[in-house]
Amino acid sequence: MPLTASLFPQGSVMSLSGETVRWTQVMELREGMLTFEVTDGTSSSWGSFGGQGYLKASVATPLSDLNGYDPAVSVANSGVSYGGNRVESLTLKAVRLFTATGEELADTTPRVVHPK
Repeated sequence: MPLTASLFPQGSVMSLSGETVRWTQVMELREGMLTFEVTDGTSSSWGSFGGQGYLKASVATPLSDLNGYDPAVSVANSGVSYGGNRVESLTLKAVRLFTATGEELADTTPRVVHPK
């Protein structure tokens, strides 16, 4: 079940066979709210998208930090909800963590979400 639904200002459908869609998804914890947002997206049909707040959702959480985050949780809770028969693959390509001191840590292990 989706966390939320939102109207995206891009009204056109993806129309190219074999089209690749890429995006960055940001997860932030602040003041008891866990926020997810799609940023820096691109596709041939849509061009650039994301980062304007349209593709953003927040939920309350008791977490005080994200130190226990495991990419396997993102993979297990992600997928193609509509038209999966037309999606060749969905892969988590990298996870980047920014510490409170500004240090960046990266895990570039590809993790296949779809097909499973």
